[in-house]
Amino acid sequence: MKRNILFSLIIFVSGYLSAQEIVFEQTFGKESLVNDVKAFVHTVQASADGSLFSHLLFRTKTNIKHQYKTSDGRYKEINVPLLDEESNDTTTEDSRRKPGLMNHYKRSDYILHVVSNDKVIDVLYNPKTFAYYFVATLPKTGEITIEDTVFVKYNANLIDCYYEDSTIFMLHYFPDENQIKISQKKLGAEISNRKVFFPSPVKRNQLQEKEFLDGTSNKLIYHVYERNLWIPPYSLNYNILSYRKKDELQVVFNDKEHNTWIVTVNITSGNISTKKYECPAEIQDNRKGKITGWIADSTLIRGYTATDKIFLFFNKLGDADYYKSIVLTEANHDSLASTQVNKTGNFWSRSNFSVSDFSVFLKKAKNNKLLITGYEENGKLFLTLAVKFDILPNATLLGNLMTLGAMDFRQVKPPSYLSFDISLQTESGKTNVGPTKQLVWDKLLMSIYANRNNVLVNISYQKDNYYLAFVNIETRKLTVYRYHKYL
Repeated sequence: MKRNILFSLIIFVSGYLSAQEIVFEQTFGKESLVNDVKAFVHTVQASADGSLFSHLLFRTKTNIKHQYKTSDGRYKEINVPLLDEESNDTTTEDSRRKPGLMNHYKRSDYILHVVSNDKVIDVLYNPKTFAYYFVATLPKTGEITIEDTVFVKYNANLIDCYYEDSTIFMLHYFPDENQIKISQKKLGAEISNRKVFFPSPVKRNQLQEKEFLDGTSNKLIYHVYERNLWIPPYSLNYNILSYRKKDELQVVFNDKEHNTWIVTVNITSGNISTKKYECPAEIQDNRKGKITGWIADSTLIRGYTATDKIFLFFNKLGDADYYKSIVLTEANHDSLASTQVNKTGNFWSRSNFSVSDFSVFLKKAKNNKLLITGYEENGKLFLTLAVKFDILPNATLLGNLMTLGAMDFRQVKPPSYLSFDISLQTESGKTNVGPTKQLVWDKLLMSIYANRNNVLVNISYQKDNYYLAFVNIETRKLTVYRYHKYL
């Protein structure tokens, strides 16, 4: 037994080492890395040949440093001295020092970084004031100013913030008003705001659940980075899903009658359209539980837990005639599912896995919430069904790994969960057509654990790849790793 565990561990570590790719390295001077360091790495695709533009923001006790590598391989640095409003230093003649800006960088969440031809813009969010600050730095002079401020209500859910076509877009969802607010800042211009209200049919049907799932997150909406991406079950904690492709935002939610709504918003024009998927006939006489959903490419997947079975319903977004369903029971689970039911205890430990059974999964799914994640590839759906095994309201929980930032991830204690995979051919409905590719998340967690003595400064997902960035405080070296979404 010990030999088998050791062999599996060797294979896993070998796979982890072969999966990671170093795409950026840089060593900094001592003055850049102090105990009060806060760092951010911004990585985007710069050209077709795969070269990268990487940016780092370091906040020291008295300075903000923008250090970056341009697409042609040159290193540049902007060093901005700042005056802390709590400091007694009022004798400086440096006109670039701005009281209070240091505290914005200290106390705010880092949302977005934008580099244009003439300025660098940082978007910061202060959760105490419910304000977003657009801080601009001029590379030539180092002058730093707050260009714009956006205030939101306490219950505003940030859906997405991104930069495209020389414009910063910020999208918020307001559950009480059932509306989306689009803030748009074209570089060199003031911010414009537009409110998009859901159509009246949607308003009349209240959401299936407006309460928080388990008290661990105040976000009602979960934004998925693309519409065909497998997300680890322990990070799924949502009542509403959203997806964005270029200037089109889709919001997916269920009402109390177990209908599913997809609201599509054109971010640029504000035009809105609505598609309603009726409650499946198989459960119309039994609507006591909760229906959940997921979109994999062009397929809407919905799940419902009954007393002794789990229903899966499939609709094609562009085909009104397409509809299929699967009923999972204790008797047929082993023949329909791609894997057995597994219980994950602690996601930092590969050895903390155990085999469970469908009856336990069904019991937990009835009491908690059935979670669905997966993707579509070559006419086949590859899904993972999961349910949280226990709820830890007083622990530091992992809601969305992409928001970890530089927190002490060793203190993260996500709940254990049960899960199994299922795959099917979309046309024939045949199941067991291949394994679900999810190993990239094993590699990401292994990389985080292997670098546990370093500072994890950023996790991001862009164009089919995940990026992890670490700073080694002792060697003052930053390393950025890249992983493809499917290994």
